[in-house]
Amino acid sequence: MSASTVVTLLLTSVIFGWPHLMIPQLLGPGRAYTPLAVSGVSALTYDETSSYAAYINYTALRNAPPYDTDIFENQGIPMPTFSLPYFVLARLESLLGGVDRVFVVCDFVLPPLALLLLYLLIRDVTGNHRIALVGSLMTLLVSFGPRNFLSVPMLLLSGQGSSIVQPLEYSRLVHPQLSFTLFVGALLPLWRTLRAGGHADAVVAGVLGGLLFYTYFYYFPVWLAACTLLLFARRWLSQVRRPKDHPALRR
Repeated sequence: MSASTVVTLLLTSVIFGWPHLMIPQLLGPGRAYTPLAVSGVSALTYDETSSYAAYINYTALRNAPPYDTDIFENQGIPMPTFSLPYFVLARLESLLGGVDRVFVVCDFVLPPLALLLLYLLIRDVTGNHRIALVGSLMTLLVSFGPRNFLSVPMLLLSGQGSSIVQPLEYSRLVHPQLSFTLFVGALLPLWRTLRAGGHADAVVAGVLGGLLFYTYFYYFPVWLAACTLLLFARRWLSQVRRPKDHPALRR
């Protein structure tokens, strides 16, 4: 792995974890910091606090799938079909000693992990280090909320920097921070299976792709679309590279 890739991974971790370093300093001594709040915060933090943190806490206390807090008709129905992340994060909560610490640690760990997986995937497909590095970085920073991210320079130039709340949509745990990381983690071995036919990669892709449906069921159209694109990419690359590998063209 190149030095630029390592530096980018470290910077990504700092960028997404920076609020947890900066806000305690702004609060000053005697005021406890928590990443969970519902008043005067971004929509991302509100979602994390009102839904995802509540799901994790419920699962950690009862070791059972959480109930749906979003759809009124389902308020008394457990959600086993997409409860996998809450069981995983509940175990992490028991190790760290608090739900709020789970959100802090994940902000430092999951973004660089997703960046690394994306980088490896794009590099394998394109064969280009720079395209892979820039493409993976832009995917995390921009694609999940381009309006929020791109509005930051305008707000800074107009002297409204204090109105910037949270421009990084990917920072929301559980979705997309955990689910997208799992999604890319499944695509990478799938691509390597299509490219080289390895049995181990096929098993890993199948397991991670299957777990994706227990993380966020509605990923299925995205999963199918991504699989289709990888199939077309594999076919196109095989046709492009075939003439170069023809014995008559070899020197």
